[in-house]
Amino acid sequence: MDIYTLQKLVEKASQFPVPIDTTNIRRNPNYITPSEEEIKAGANTTWFHGWEGEKNGMYGKTLSDKHKAAVGKSAKERFTGVPKWYKVKNAVMHGSDNPRARKVYAEGKIYDTVSECSKAYGFNHNAIRYRCKSDKWKQFRFVD
Repeated sequence: MDIYTLQKLVEKASQFPVPIDTTNIRRNPNYITPSEEEIKAGANTTWFHGWEGEKNGMYGKTLSDKHKAAVGKSAKERFTGVPKWYKVKNAVMHGSDNPRARKVYAEGKIYDTVSECSKAYGFNHNAIRYRCKSDKWKQFRFVD
């Protein structure tokens, strides 16, 4: 790059406002990391600066009743019914009625599920599955 081109670039750069210091930008360009002095003085390090108080777009405004009703209706649609964390036990999916249940042959007896076999032997169901898959335990296997 020649000197003339470099001078033109410098002139163009000087027309713009002060460049943004990218070392202070985290995930959002509105977030500016406070200096150590500001942190010692009690600066908030977790909020996006410029969105609080009068600079916030909703400052001093209230939502209309129509808008509140729409938000409430949307929330009810999302949160009605059984919560996701609640495990619903469907009778069809238990025991031998479960289409994915596998029969187990264990020491001359056939069990409908791995759970039944584990209860009969007093082992964990994973131990029964291990024995069915292992070559060491010839008397345990899945029945297909």
